[in-house]
Amino acid sequence: MKKSVNNGKAVLGILLFIVGSFLLAGNLGFISDDIYHTFFRWPSILILIGVFQMIRKDVSSGLIVMSVGVFFLLPHIVEGLHIGDLFRYWPVLLIIAGLVFIFGKKNFKNGKFGSRDTNEDVLDIVSVFGGGVTKVNSDNFQGGEITCVFGGAEVNLQGVKMSPDGAVIDLTTLFGGTKISIPRDWSVKVDVISIFGGFTDKRIYESNSDSSNKVLTIKGVAIFGGGELRNF
Repeated sequence: MKKSVNNGKAVLGILLFIVGSFLLAGNLGFISDDIYHTFFRWPSILILIGVFQMIRKDVSSGLIVMSVGVFFLLPHIVEGLHIGDLFRYWPVLLIIAGLVFIFGKKNFKNGKFGSRDTNEDVLDIVSVFGGGVTKVNSDNFQGGEITCVFGGAEVNLQGVKMSPDGAVIDLTTLFGGTKISIPRDWSVKVDVISIFGGFTDKRIYESNSDSSNKVLTIKGVAIFGGGELRNF
């Protein structure tokens, strides 16, 4: 489980490291102004998110997001191409999306988008520019990873049985949000670092609450985003 939980976080960390290194090199004058100002634009964020998705083997959504980023970055790369001319070709985005949906439909059936039920013991949820509801029915829930980038995820754990060793959810939200619903007899330890964000505990406490030895640990980071924990 630990390997699965750490994969997405490692990929996101590598991308942030590359972006930070590029920005620092530009500020220190190691990169020419032409290159720096060409690629330091908002479409580049979409391209990076698309790369992140494809590395995570979510090729369909990765291609769509990356295509949008490349489309709006073209006028800054191709000499003589203006933004007004670019919009003559915007239907190309629809064509690309259509082809992705046709040939990459397996990814969508696997629950990358929308709502789904799962019996998995370890979660691996990625939400980018979208959202979905995941209802878990595991009899040996061990935790997993939830990553939201400009998107949201809702996870219903009301019907699961936790592993005797407890469960750990690694949460990463970047301009996104997560809602997690749990049974009332679970104890929870929240260790989420918030940077211009937050993780809110909205559980209903009863006289016998937190008396169970079933402990769910939620850890991770929320940057310009957050999460919500509830038991109702």
